[in-house]
Amino acid sequence: MLTIILGILTLVPYAIIWFFFAFAEYLDWRGRMEIIQKEHPKVWKLMNDRPFRLVLLLFVFALLAADFKENLKQIESEPPVVRISAPQAPVIEVASMARAESPNSLRRRTIKLADEYYDFKVKRQRGQKGRYVDKPTTDDEQKARDEWNQYWRETEDLFFKLYSDRFVQIVREYSAKGIPTGFLEISARQRSLQVIERGAQYEGVPQVDDLGQFRDLAYRVDADGNPINF
Repeated sequence: MLTIILGILTLVPYAIIWFFFAFAEYLDWRGRMEIIQKEHPKVWKLMNDRPFRLVLLLFVFALLAADFKENLKQIESEPPVVRISAPQAPVIEVASMARAESPNSLRRRTIKLADEYYDFKVKRQRGQKGRYVDKPTTDDEQKARDEWNQYWRETEDLFFKLYSDRFVQIVREYSAKGIPTGFLEISARQRSLQVIERGAQYEGVPQVDDLGQFRDLAYRVDADGNPINF
C-alpha cells in the first residue's frame, strides 16, 4: 500500500505542469493572451510557443501513462505480504549433567554375571563329551553315558565353585527391594542354572531359561538400584 501511495505522489508534479499548460491553452483560445502579453511579456513569450507546448504536453502525458501502467503491474503482481516473526524457542537450562552410572551398580553387575555365565555354559554345552543313553545295552553305550555323566558332574562342580554364591547374592539384593525373583535363589543353590542359547526356540521362557529370567532382573531397577514400577 505504501508503494502505491508513493507512486501517486510522484505524479503530482507532472500533473501540475500539465494543468498549467492546459490552462494556458484555454486562455489562448479565449482571447486573453493579449492581457498576459502586456502584463507579463516573458511568460507570454514562453506560453505563446505553441510547438513547445504541444511537445511538452505529449511528454508529460507519456510519463503519466508509463507511471500509471507500472503501478497497475505492481498491484497485480505484488500481493500484500504479512510478515510474522517466529516466536523464540524456549530455552531450557540443564542444571547439571546426568551422573554417570557406577560400573558396580546392581544392574550392571547382573548383566556382567549373566554374560560371563552364558559364555561358560554355552562353551560346556558345545564341548560335551559322550552322549546320554537312557538304558545302555552295550559296553559302548555304557561308556558314552559314563563320559557324559562325568562331563556334566564337572560342569556342576565348576558352577558351584565359580557362580553359585554370586548368583545367590545378587538375587537376594533384588528380593530385598521387593522385586519378585521366583525360584532363582533356590535353583542357584541346588544346581547350575539352565541356559538357552540365543535364537533358540525356548529362549526367554522362564520355566526353562533360568539365565534369561535372571538377566531380566536388571531391567527392574534404575542406575541407582531403585526399583522401577511398571
